[in-house]
Amino acid sequence: MKQLFDQEVISSYIKLHHIDSYFENLHIPKSIIEYEKGEFLCSPLLSNHYIQFIIEGDVNIHYIREDGTLYSLANCSENYMIVEQQLFCNTDDAVYAVAITPTKCIAISIDQCRELLLNDKVFLRKTGENLSTILSTITKSNASSSDLQSRTYNYMKYRCKGGSFTGLEKTAFHLHCSTRQLQRVLNQLESLGIVKKTGKGAYQLL
Repeated sequence: MKQLFDQEVISSYIKLHHIDSYFENLHIPKSIIEYEKGEFLCSPLLSNHYIQFIIEGDVNIHYIREDGTLYSLANCSENYMIVEQQLFCNTDDAVYAVAITPTKCIAISIDQCRELLLNDKVFLRKTGENLSTILSTITKSNASSSDLQSRTYNYMKYRCKGGSFTGLEKTAFHLHCSTRQLQRVLNQLESLGIVKKTGKGAYQLL
């Protein structure tokens, strides 16, 4: 992790990604944090907590259940805001956000800026919208079929552009399963003539 405070660079990223549209108070202090692949943006073990806007890279957010199993919450990329819930509830829940590629974020320290953020009406409205979307996504996911083969087919048909995807790990996170489970299902669908493999980790619905 590397933190940068060059205001000229920060301002250029804020303008490029329209991050000021999230705030009424445009003077809330911001920095840039760079993460290497595999580093945590959010973890119960970290002492510093930041609200972060992803400006480059891809991030997985997941929850570790008491039995040790992993539950995917979201795959995030450019312009996604994360960790905003910690502004309201500082819990030790086993929620982790990990960079799956080199990642850059615009970051705001929750510890330093809590009162500024809680008094910013525009930010609170945007945060409410984001959290509502997350809750809706999780609710729909929990209500989905437990049949992974059906979920995979429906995901490719209704969620993937042109009925195809690339990246087993990312797709497995979306479907709340392991990469091995997804590969097994894809092999079954391929044997049934429902999908075909088009490359490494790439599949097309027929």
